This record gives sequence, structure tokens and C-alpha cells, in this order.
Amino acid sequence: MNFLKHRIAKASKALLLAFLFQIVAPGMPIRAATIKETMNQMGLLLSNSLTINALNILDFIPDNQDIDLMGTFSESGFTSNLSGDVKGDFLSIDFTGNLLGDIGEEITILMTATGQLGSQSISATADLVWEYDMNINSYSSAEYQELFTVD
Repeated sequence: MNFLKHRIAKASKALLLAFLFQIVAPGMPIRAATIKETMNQMGLLLSNSLTINALNILDFIPDNQDIDLMGTFSESGFTSNLSGDVKGDFLSIDFTGNLLGDIGEEITILMTATGQLGSQSISATADLVWEYDMNINSYSSAEYQELFTVD
């Protein structure tokens, strides 16, 4: 069993604004993502990338391994899947994230992941907590914690 804890640097307004725009098909109207959508997008990207990193650190996947990521996000949460061929074994991990809280208060995204790498089971639970600072009327930091197992 491996426990990973990551502290995200102060989440400034500039960081949130950097994620407020989505890439859309040409000719489609551009719509800015909401703050909750942005938080879920960041949760999706963070949980998937840190899972790949953990698998690499634990020598389950080699450096520079190609892994496919598919996902969707909304104001209420996200779903995603990592998949690929790793040293002849099939990798598939499904992620879900559920956002709890409202704008102007602490927001938590609860995440779970389950999957396989060949014959080995992979599971993870994580949370991403966005801390709201009433003094500056903004989100001041975020903390990500993950419990990751490969059996």
C-alpha cells in the first residue's frame, strides 16, 4: 500500500483564470468554464497525472510510456479513463470525482479510481480540498491527498 500526499502551491486567481476557457470546435461559440467546472477539470488532470506518476515511481510503467486519457467534467464532478498497453499488459483505470460545496466556502472533490494493469488490481481514493479565504474573498490554496494501492 502506498500513500501519496501532494500540496498544491497557492491557487491564485491567475491560475484559475488560466483554466477558464475550453477548447471548442471551430465555429462553436466560446463559453468560459465556471469555477466549479475548472476545479473539476483540475481534479481530473491532477488525479490522472499523479496516478501515472505513482505507477512510474513504483516501476509498474516505464518512463515515457504512452497512456491515453479520456474524460469529461461538469460543475458536479468528472469521469475519466486511463488506458494503454504497458509492457504487453493492458492498463485501464476508471476515475470518478464528485464536487461537494458551494462557491464562497471550502470545496472538496472526492475521487475514486479502480482498474487493472494486466492481472493486478489498482485502486485509489483521493480528495482535493480547495480552501476559501474570507479575508481575500478567494480560494487561497488547495491540497490533494491520495491513497493508492496495487495488488
